[in-house]
Amino acid sequence: MSVALFAPNGDYTGDGNRKTGEKSHDVTYKLVSTSNIDAGTAWGQAWTLMNRQYPFFRDCILRTVKVTGQQDNWGTVYEVVGHYVKEPKDVNPRFAMLHFSTRGGREKKVHSYATQSYKATDEAGNPPDFKHGIGFNNGLFQGVDVVVPQMGFSIEADLPATEFGPSQLAYMHNITGSVNAQAMWIFPVGSVLFLGITGNSHREKNELTGDWDLWFRCNFEFEAKPPIIDGTIQPFEHVTKQGMQYFWVMHADRKDSTSAITIPKPIAAYVETVYPYADFSWFNTLQW
Repeated sequence: MSVALFAPNGDYTGDGNRKTGEKSHDVTYKLVSTSNIDAGTAWGQAWTLMNRQYPFFRDCILRTVKVTGQQDNWGTVYEVVGHYVKEPKDVNPRFAMLHFSTRGGREKKVHSYATQSYKATDEAGNPPDFKHGIGFNNGLFQGVDVVVPQMGFSIEADLPATEFGPSQLAYMHNITGSVNAQAMWIFPVGSVLFLGITGNSHREKNELTGDWDLWFRCNFEFEAKPPIIDGTIQPFEHVTKQGMQYFWVMHADRKDSTSAITIPKPIAAYVETVYPYADFSWFNTLQW
């Protein structure tokens, strides 16, 4: 699948006086895919491409994206409308509440940072060297549960239905179980896992029009872990992994030189990417 975002074709609207500078613009683009894609995927692709290619228009910044689509014989064509504003805080503050906690981060460690060994008084030989393996029993290292750096956080925000509709909700569903493809808040790439969104709808009376507008109160939930950069995970050195990558060790039976006993020895380590990457830049539009 490939997508292409066409440049603005001059079809745009602006408000305010040109001499004093318009405060907002709606700019029309076209998103074309060589295969059929749903509206949620189209919205995600449009948001990513427009932030990369057209983040500004006439000194205004991109704040929201809307898509409408139609089927085509060779793919999918979507009309994309980007809403640009001069002063985001005046036009659309999107004030949000941040909840966070660094408690509860636990994982099982199979290898320690350092080891002290003691032999029994009635044993002649030295204790086997398990190369920092913890709790060897019946051919396996049992390990131990330890507290590790981990942050759970969520962003709670009230969003109007005109800016957070079915396409945006579908995109949030699609990226659940994904990690950040670009830096987010205080975390580098690959360190934040999106756990999903919970929310409910409510109505608020528009004082200007008298209408009861539809709003959504949304709670976006995340989990974050720090990366390891050129670190040591005994007995391996120069280990580098992103926060949400998985580290595991392969063992093989080797004869221990100090005790002459055959034991599992760590011989190789692997860093696995277990979550797909997604564009989290939309969350940067929320302010807390």
